Amino acid sequence: MMFYENWYKNLDGDKKARADILIDKVQRMNPNSDRTANALGVAYAEIERNAPALSGYRFIHYLKKSLAEYDQDPSARAMSLEKNGYPIIKEIIQKVNLAGITPEELMTLLKVFHFEGIMDTFYRFEHTYMDDLNDSEYPSFVISEVGTDGELTGRIVDVYGWLSELNPSN
Repeated sequence: MMFYENWYKNLDGDKKARADILIDKVQRMNPNSDRTANALGVAYAEIERNAPALSGYRFIHYLKKSLAEYDQDPSARAMSLEKNGYPIIKEIIQKVNLAGITPEELMTLLKVFHFEGIMDTFYRFEHTYMDDLNDSEYPSFVISEVGTDGELTGRIVDVYGWLSELNPSN
């Protein structure tokens, strides 16, 4: 943590102004973010490494919101899943609801499976060899950053590094 604080303190005027803009954007996305761990880290990566850290942080922030939705009114969500959920799970959810499992417990279970799905997907992004296809014969894929003008910036987003932010155990 001290590294980023020292880095920020020693910036020249132009870089400090750019860092302040990035820090402000991170804090507007997540007012509860730790200035040192997140906002300064994003600013450092953007300025010193030309890494698309702000877009990566935005993407993880979006995924984090999707996980947080499981904690918003678990009872209503459990009932909604039973009535309006996918047809293949309605009966299962009904059994779960009748089995004495609390809506909070059900949402915790679903949130962890959601998290595991996200982790598995991005693990596969990082390890394309897992599909048993030869990269010299088949095209691969990456997540590209899109600028505020709607054009590709040419920078590749490394979401995998941010995934620990999503862990529901935290």
